[in-house]
Amino acid sequence: MKEGTILCHYDFHPMNVIMSPRGPVIIDWMTACQGNPHADIARTLLISQGFLCVIPPNWHATLKSFIDRYLTRYLEIREISLKEVKAWRLPIAAARLNENIPHERDWLLSVVKEELAS
Repeated sequence: MKEGTILCHYDFHPMNVIMSPRGPVIIDWMTACQGNPHADIARTLLISQGFLCVIPPNWHATLKSFIDRYLTRYLEIREISLKEVKAWRLPIAAARLNENIPHERDWLLSVVKEELAS
């Protein structure tokens, strides 16, 4: 996979956005790094989708809307290849497994198996 030189948040998800009087502010930059933006986007999508495992079903539509809007807007403002974002799904899911997040384990294993089969 191609390394990159772009500033990546590497833990962006809805819980890391707070509303201020001036609008949304992205917080929690502890894992920020220099890297490939495709990997950062893939990780954002994967982490956000992982929340579907733990949030109440009545929040699923809101979270899915966030995911769709995030990806759509990112693709609008940057020259990003959706194919390259998808190529990062397997390595990001495998790396996320190593973070040992109990509620995501089974789901991440299914993502890894799905990606290996495709």
